[in-house]
Amino acid sequence: VTIAVSTYGDSVLYLFNNQGQEIAFDDDDGPGSSSKIEMSVRDAGLYYLEVRAYGSYGSFSYTVLVEYSVEDYGDTPESATNIDVDTAVAGELGGPDDKDYFRLNLSAGVYSFGAFPVALSLKDGQNATLAQLIGPLLSYNITTA
Repeated sequence: VTIAVSTYGDSVLYLFNNQGQEIAFDDDDGPGSSSKIEMSVRDAGLYYLEVRAYGSYGSFSYTVLVEYSVEDYGDTPESATNIDVDTAVAGELGGPDDKDYFRLNLSAGVYSFGAFPVALSLKDGQNATLAQLIGPLLSYNITTA
């Protein structure tokens, strides 16, 4: 889930669980001096959001936006999504720890793999990395036997 405060002021954002315990805090991770929390919510239920001005910044208007993103592809080789050759898929990574796995059935030949603009890893059936590239524009050719 992403919770963002859009404002021209300097906001601070707190997220509390249903017992009133602070579980997330942010000051200035949004644009300018705005607040933004990005996190995975493991327990469904009631949460409370507190928005306040930083220090004695004063009064200002703000907008709160809460976005929910659903996991689009499997995070492990066991939950990998099947993909066919010559098929393009769009995905979304939910943060630095999110990974998307795809299962390919390849015949012997030369293939080109690409992921734009993220890291690309090709793994074997035992989850060992065969090739990995990281950069803004990735493509990789590999020959299978």
